[in-house]
Amino acid sequence: MKTNQRFLKSILGGLILNARFYSTTTGTATTKVNKDSLDKVNQLIKLFPKVKYGFAYGSGVIPQRGYQQQQQQQQNDTIVNTNNKPSPMIDMIFAVEEPIEWHNENIKRNPSHYSFLSYAGPSVVAKVQQIGGAKVYFNTLLNHNGIKYKYGIIDYKDLVDDLTHWKTLYVSGRMHKPILELPIVNESVSKEINLLNKTNNLSYCIAAALLMLPETFTEYEFYHKICSISYNGDIRMKGGENPNKIHNLIVDNIDSFRELYYPIIEDHFSNYIEVLLLNNQQQQEQLQPFSKSIIMDNINNFKLYSKKQSTRDVGLTMMFPKEIKSELLNKMRKNMKLNNGQMLTNEQDVSTIIHNIVSSSSFYQSAKGVLTAGIMKSIEYIRLKLKSSKKN
Repeated sequence: MKTNQRFLKSILGGLILNARFYSTTTGTATTKVNKDSLDKVNQLIKLFPKVKYGFAYGSGVIPQRGYQQQQQQQQNDTIVNTNNKPSPMIDMIFAVEEPIEWHNENIKRNPSHYSFLSYAGPSVVAKVQQIGGAKVYFNTLLNHNGIKYKYGIIDYKDLVDDLTHWKTLYVSGRMHKPILELPIVNESVSKEINLLNKTNNLSYCIAAALLMLPETFTEYEFYHKICSISYNGDIRMKGGENPNKIHNLIVDNIDSFRELYYPIIEDHFSNYIEVLLLNNQQQQEQLQPFSKSIIMDNINNFKLYSKKQSTRDVGLTMMFPKEIKSELLNKMRKNMKLNNGQMLTNEQDVSTIIHNIVSSSSFYQSAKGVLTAGIMKSIEYIRLKLKSSKKN
């Protein structure tokens, strides 16, 4: 899908790169993917036992400003390698139905992927996968024919649970952004996961973003708030991740974000979001119902509007999973005196609830990485992350 260059320039004031990209349909959305990255993913998935569901994500497959320039330069240097900059790692998630059996087969196929834990057998590996964190077992810092990659294994039912209940916001958090669904995924499974993602995970994102944003906000601010949810409390953001990561992702994938979120807004949030049209002086002109066509017709002259009031805040809060909804409603009741008897949310309350979920899962998942990757790989992985964050 062709990116609206005028919109991107209005955000960045920057350059739109002329890289070769292919659009791949992933469930309910179309994701822009670098062809070279797509070829690499197709090579990698042949190495593994069958998975029920899986996706690739991150700068290794989804265009991101900075990384995109680097990849373009590397393509220009394919005959004589004069560019020593490493290409970004390809990240993948595999959801499997029988973790013990899957690890047993994978240890036979790819024994070098595992740490010392593999010597204890697949039952121990699967048990470590289930202990703490996000219930994901990562094998990292791998190389296949020059392709650097890592992959995480999660039980399929745990993926469904995270999408539905936001128990860890770890794998579900990666699905807040554009992803590349693995081409080996069965169509019925793809429909099942994408329906769960749309009706639960992404809907929670929209509700949370609206409760944390001011009444009037730009489309860029909306997506930025959504993307920040899974990083709120993430231990890796304390020096181990590119501080411009969210910005870089949004500006090069604005159409993918629209395809993810516009249909959900039109179906379920039309009572909560309106389009505020602006005149040439960027001053308020009129409010219109949320509509993709209205936005596209006024691409450089609009903002989004969501009036903060008790009925809105309660309605959005009721969309969350049971535990989050209950905690947030309790906080709203306690704040009624401060809000003249109205049930209104506090941005910090929403942020704190999300922070607590993410910080817990990311901390224990990172700690578990010492076991699953081994001490030396863990140190090297941290070193590379710190190096990357300093560059950006």
